Amino acid sequence: MASEDLQAFLASMSAGGSRAALESYDLDALGRLDDPEQDEAVAACVTKIASGQNDPRAVAVLDHLFRFESEATLRETMQRIPGNETKAAILKFLLEVRNRPADFRALVEVSQEGTRGGRIDALANLAGYEGRDDEVVDAFVREG
Repeated sequence: MASEDLQAFLASMSAGGSRAALESYDLDALGRLDDPEQDEAVAACVTKIASGQNDPRAVAVLDHLFRFESEATLRETMQRIPGNETKAAILKFLLEVRNRPADFRALVEVSQEGTRGGRIDALANLAGYEGRDDEVVDAFVREG
């Protein structure tokens, strides 16, 4: 049976109503989970991402926990969702994990052609990209 903390975290994934509930999952409850329950929480986030729902908080959980094993699912999902906030979050996460020029290029594309929210988030992610002076950016600039 799931612990109260796992139940609280999972409930926070679909909580509505208050602005605070819309802004974040229950990261305090997430932090108290043991490893098997963290695996369940990560699986729930990956399922939500793969469903195509526009909820970048699910990607933020993977980043928060440094969980990279879902990269293949994220890449597949990214190919079929529009340039929304979730796609910008996936690309930011993938850049942090792999630092590939193709992901940087895709994030630039979202900043130019995505939904309004996707463009805003992509621009913020690009502005905060810590590898701005590295070979990923150089490759992007060379390819023009």
